[in-house]
Amino acid sequence: MVRVYASPNWDLPTLNVFIAQQENFLRGRLAAISSAGRETMLEFDDSAGVKPQSNTVVTASSPPAGAKVVASNKIIVGNTPVFAIAYRRE
Repeated sequence: MVRVYASPNWDLPTLNVFIAQQENFLRGRLAAISSAGRETMLEFDDSAGVKPQSNTVVTASSPPAGAKVVASNKIIVGNTPVFAIAYRRE
């Protein structure tokens, strides 16, 4: 596992682009989300080395029907703590 910290200033669309970049080019699948002080901590499973078929998406609402929930936790979005759900369509 590798931990990456996201800027607390980012909105959800920016965070999701960052996650897609990490999953597609650098790290592997997102495995966990949480807040670490005033930052959002993202944990990626870099052991598998497999690019996901679809990228993980983080939302502050309910995931769509049929989506697989990857993680849920309080994170910092736009400098505000929010409860978020990370999901993937497989």
